[in-house]
Amino acid sequence: MTDVFMGYRPEDRQKAKVLAEAIVRRGYSVWWEMPKEVSLEDIENEIHNSRVAIALWSKPSVQSPLMLRNAKLAQELGKLITVRLERFEPQDEFYKIVDVDLSDWHGDAQPVYLDQLLLAVEQKAGPAQHVGPSSQQAVDYLLNRPGSEFEFWQTISHTPAQSVLEYQ
Repeated sequence: MTDVFMGYRPEDRQKAKVLAEAIVRRGYSVWWEMPKEVSLEDIENEIHNSRVAIALWSKPSVQSPLMLRNAKLAQELGKLITVRLERFEPQDEFYKIVDVDLSDWHGDAQPVYLDQLLLAVEQKAGPAQHVGPSSQQAVDYLLNRPGSEFEFWQTISHTPAQSVLEYQ
């Protein structure tokens, strides 16, 4: 069982990565939604099996029917944490529900911004079930777990990856 499911659009990947690393360092496991690499059934299963589901709202993500579908499922299950990544005026009332406003955040690892999200995760998921790894261990864990982007690129590459840095 994954502690945290995180849904985001590819345009928001860098910010999602910083947030996921912070959540892992706090001791939670994180599953990144990887469009085109997983089935809708896999995504639904991850949401059902997670303790918390985070939706990262941005201009691109509110245009995504998949993001809306996943967020509504998480809301029905009582697991949804919504995070606004940028300022915009959403048309749909659903997107106006914001648990954590990071619209002034520029994507760095400043605790003042990350603490808001970490507190929301802890309140909804309860305490972490294991001690968080170091920063590099967090990155390795996130990028090397089954279904990760790192694994995907390894499978289509002709030579094995030497490090995560090759794909940045």
